Amino acid sequence: MSADGLVAGVDLGKTGCRVAIADSAGARLQTVEGPGAEGLAQPSGVDDATAVVAGLLDKAMSSLSTPGRRVEVVAVGAAGAKAAGADASTALAVRLHQRTGIGQVVMVTDAVSAHAGALGGAPGVVLAVGTGTVALGIAPGGQACHVDGWGQWLGDEGSGAWIGREALRAVVRALDGRGPDTTLMSAAQQRFGTLGSLPAALAITPELPRTSAAFAPTVVECAAAGDAVAADVLDRAVTAWIESTVVAARASDTGVVTCVGGLTGVEPLRDAWRRGLPAGLDVRPPRGDAVDGAVVLALRTDLPHESQVQRYTFDDPSKEPPR
Repeated sequence: MSADGLVAGVDLGKTGCRVAIADSAGARLQTVEGPGAEGLAQPSGVDDATAVVAGLLDKAMSSLSTPGRRVEVVAVGAAGAKAAGADASTALAVRLHQRTGIGQVVMVTDAVSAHAGALGGAPGVVLAVGTGTVALGIAPGGQACHVDGWGQWLGDEGSGAWIGREALRAVVRALDGRGPDTTLMSAAQQRFGTLGSLPAALAITPELPRTSAAFAPTVVECAAAGDAVAADVLDRAVTAWIESTVVAARASDTGVVTCVGGLTGVEPLRDAWRRGLPAGLDVRPPRGDAVDGAVVLALRTDLPHESQVQRYTFDDPSKEPPR
């Protein structure tokens, strides 16, 4: 990498995407945000991701105060990359090169970039809770343990999508008379319209996890106001966070843990998670975010994360496939 070359770190989620431009020392020069993509595992996932990332890269570069410098490496932490497999990551790397001309593309799942950012590239366990949920443990020798992150049907327990889904299930149970009354009913009606229209509003599409997760803040509000049903949903979410964290810590033989993601910013939930962890774990605040992690992975190849990284180099712009 040249002395005046730049790197880009990308945090590509299902709800939003952030792109940071940094110098060769890792200092951020510009950060931009935009909508996310539905996930690489979806049929149009690679196309959507290419459009989102390339567009934000253009936006970030056009707003730099030092024109003439170019991005030489871009690292993308993408939601759904692990589930989609290596072929999808390769396809995205190729298309980003074709769209941007960037010579090196680094691909990881978003859990890996979040881990690198939260622990500054060090080993340990990072619980990431957003639309989905995953706990990633990385041992000092590079061995990795992914816990959950199985998506809306098989897992993501305690995630925003899971909380929204469990709360709305409680709403329809109350509507049927199969469950207790809850203020979540009126909250759901305000958001989705008549409760009878919930099945249509929550149709099974790639948008469903985001739609469900958007209801999670309302669940937090109802629980804070004393709703027992909402509180039970959140209690079960935190139990899932604790379980995933402990399993990842044991499997990766590390005692350092932290948590990241929108829901872990809710203090009562974060504190309950922390109290529920067994003694002996070293709970630390996150050092950075997933964009910071992507920047670190763009700049360094000596981290314990390397076994989880796919690196592509394009020496000749006329060549489409990476070597």
